[in-house]
Amino acid sequence: METNSEYSSDDVINNLLDSNKPFNPHFLHFFSDMSIDDLDKIKSIWSEVNSDRKYNLLRNLESLIETNTLVSCDEIGYFALQDDDPRIRSQAIPLLWECSDIKLISIFINFLQNDSDIEVNASAAAALGKFVLLGELEEIPEESAKMVQDLLFSEYLKTENDSTNQRILESLGYSSNKKVNQFISSALKKDDKNWHLSALFAISRSANNLWEKVVVEKLTDLDPDIQIEAIKAAGELEIEAAKEQIIEFMKSSTPDEDLHMQAIWALSKIGGNDIKELFEDMIEESEDDEKTDKLEMAMDNLDLTNGMPSLGLFGQS
Repeated sequence: METNSEYSSDDVINNLLDSNKPFNPHFLHFFSDMSIDDLDKIKSIWSEVNSDRKYNLLRNLESLIETNTLVSCDEIGYFALQDDDPRIRSQAIPLLWECSDIKLISIFINFLQNDSDIEVNASAAAALGKFVLLGELEEIPEESAKMVQDLLFSEYLKTENDSTNQRILESLGYSSNKKVNQFISSALKKDDKNWHLSALFAISRSANNLWEKVVVEKLTDLDPDIQIEAIKAAGELEIEAAKEQIIEFMKSSTPDEDLHMQAIWALSKIGGNDIKELFEDMIEESEDDEKTDKLEMAMDNLDLTNGMPSLGLFGQS
């Protein structure tokens, strides 16, 4: 990972303030694991930075976090939560996805219930899903876990905005509470693609084989977005009955299509010696380094899958 010693904080600040020049992507690493002094310097000039530039900075930091597990932007994320611009507040939330500080619970609850901006409400609802999961895994205090789930159930029943409610449903996907099954079933009955996508996302988090038939049926949906979400869910739930259809998706798509990579990754989660042989043949035949790297990553995950028993996390029924 690039180190901050290769440039000074003044270099970063001057570039950030100069809206006539693109922000240097090398400077993004400056915002990882920031020192108190560096954060204070950013705070001192933050109000002078163009709002679009702030927003794009936070988006680029989110992308960096997704591709580099060594990057942590908690400090700038916490600070940006206080911004007057709702776009900035909303975009700051994903920077804290890896942060398990339970102090965030009250912040996100406040954003969900009281922020005047719908995007902030929805982002906060999505972020609370992490604490539902941590509660199910007993990695946060029981009272904190209960507070999060109680709040999400309450808000789901009274919130009128669909986008926010869809994010709540997705967050509750981690919950072992049987009421979530009713919410998912209701979402699947709606004549609305976005509700179906959210239902499948929640299903993928449920560790519940109750949904196997639904997922397999959705694999043949005419909408490619629904198909991809069903593929992801089939992988997460390790649905053996979906394997043949997903192999067909992989063979009939090109490597640059999202569906192709999602199919490969789902198969690596479902597992089986037949998939191992398939991946080995594909790696041997591949003439594209990037494709080979992705296949080898999937093979590593497949080896992990094949070496572990198939277990549900929460035992829902």
